[in-house]
Amino acid sequence: MYNRYIALNEASTYESLYSNEDIIEKLGEVDVYDYEKKTYIKMNASDIIKVASDALYKMQRDYNYLYQFITKCKLMYIPTFPSEITNTMAVDNLNNLWMNLTFIYNDCKMDSENVFGILFHELFHIFFEHLLRFDKKFPKRMFASAGPGVYKRANTKANLCMDYEVNASMVDDGIVPKDFFKVMGGLYKKEYTGMTWEEILDKYGDKEYDEWLLKNGETLDNVEKQVLDAIEEAAKVLMDPESDEADKRFARKRLQEKLDKIFGKQDTGEKSLQDVFEDLAKTKLADHGEIASDLEDVADDLMRNPENMTGPELDKTLNDINKLIDEIEENSDDVAGDFNKTVDEVHKDAEKARQTLKDAMKKINKGGLSREEKKELLDKAKDALEDVISDETEKDRLNEKRAERDAKRETEKKEKLKKTHPLRKLLIVFKNLAELYDIQLISENTRDILNKCIDDIDILTEKTFGDMKKSDLKNIGDHMNELYDPILADLVKLIENETILQKTKDDMENILDDVYKTVFNALKRIFDPGLDDSAKGSLIKAAAMKLRTIGKLLKTQKKWRVGDDFKNGYVDEMKRLMEIRKEGGDEALFKELYNNGVISPMMLDEHGMELLGKLIESGEIDGDE
Repeated sequence: MYNRYIALNEASTYESLYSNEDIIEKLGEVDVYDYEKKTYIKMNASDIIKVASDALYKMQRDYNYLYQFITKCKLMYIPTFPSEITNTMAVDNLNNLWMNLTFIYNDCKMDSENVFGILFHELFHIFFEHLLRFDKKFPKRMFASAGPGVYKRANTKANLCMDYEVNASMVDDGIVPKDFFKVMGGLYKKEYTGMTWEEILDKYGDKEYDEWLLKNGETLDNVEKQVLDAIEEAAKVLMDPESDEADKRFARKRLQEKLDKIFGKQDTGEKSLQDVFEDLAKTKLADHGEIASDLEDVADDLMRNPENMTGPELDKTLNDINKLIDEIEENSDDVAGDFNKTVDEVHKDAEKARQTLKDAMKKINKGGLSREEKKELLDKAKDALEDVISDETEKDRLNEKRAERDAKRETEKKEKLKKTHPLRKLLIVFKNLAELYDIQLISENTRDILNKCIDDIDILTEKTFGDMKKSDLKNIGDHMNELYDPILADLVKLIENETILQKTKDDMENILDDVYKTVFNALKRIFDPGLDDSAKGSLIKAAAMKLRTIGKLLKTQKKWRVGDDFKNGYVDEMKRLMEIRKEGGDEALFKELYNNGVISPMMLDEHGMELLGKLIESGEIDGDE
């Protein structure tokens, strides 16, 4: 086993200036851990390194701009598993790029395309300067009194968000297919596309970190006990000679689902509908008639996602729900006494639960719902079940919490809609046009009308196309008509100044007329019943591109060419500066550049700051400036 550590001992210290590739290859065979066989196996080191080399060649060939970062890194292959450095791939703040051989063998499946994707991911961390940006956002001095544990947690949370930024960028740029990170087990969410890790951290960091903690079992108590209980429960079925294959299949599936839940996989932290039925089985409700057995039957049905139920499976679930509600109503006197309710209230709440549950099951099973819509249906079903065992006082308390939940959900829906709304493409173009006022390309009046258009569109992004009315578009139509003459006047000014060449006022009017026709047509066709939302979005996108024509015209400038006077002056200035350096050295040159505002303290490296300190100390540069 000793030779598995040779490469690390000889070449992979942080002080090393070279890759340890040669040393690894000299080992010949190395021990890698085979996940499936659950043991170490012998592999030719050069075969694994060749996979990584092929990935590096692809990067050099197709992404040379990024490959340059490879040349600045020390490629460190790790033959040990597990490793204190990393069991996968990682970069550190000293530009060491670590690659575990076991990771290449198992996770990357000896596929250079997979290595390329992960390698690209790690280099993007360097390319995006994530370590520097983290130190900027979280200077270590902030944690001086908090201890290393707090710093480590902040670092971990930030790393999650950095991964989301990198992976979303890679998918969006077409570097890897959208399912790459699902296959490789990486962090990816489409909604984070275009966001920096800092933005992700500020908005979603707590949620992502909580989920990560849950997935890693760090917030779970008595995990081992929970695992053993789940295994023992499954074993009763698997070892029972009377169990048929269907029973065993279900037991194995339920065991896997429970283990996933214990270890935080696919767990949102909220109670599922199945959890609610299991919780009801622990209350006094289960003490009467066959209610306990009926609750268990429905809970077992819900081990299968309603969305994936076959027709017979859905029918069985609906029948079991009917049987449960009938049993509750048959025992309404006892239930009413246990939960401080009237018999009529029990019947009313039970019937509401029946209808709500059945509607939710049918709608989810039919498909075509968004994730948010499914969650809303399931929440209503859970609410109805909770009401069965709640008196009026408890209902009031629950309804208050539900109102907060629903309000939050509505806010999130609006935010998501605003962020992804097709009209945002128009909104962005209008904002860009308004910003041209800052460089004096449009008048104040034009800017003010553009801002009115921006406000009009911003309000519309809170509504879906289906929720919009024709009256909602009246203001934007009025303001765009109001905008026509002022923006035409701005364009004509540029013609008069000969900034735009070979254009006339008639040309500008024709261009504006074409733009307005396209934009108004797109807005009008929002209400076309023959178009789906995707087609309407395409029309809005085309209108935004057409509207962008105005901005391009406004920003058109004469091409500026470097004249001989400038060239000669540049050469003379360089000669002058070189003469200063020749006579007075670096300090004299530095003083000249500094006093003329060519360099500032913000631009200086360690050597520059040293020179600045000397000159201030000597009084040659005013230290108070």
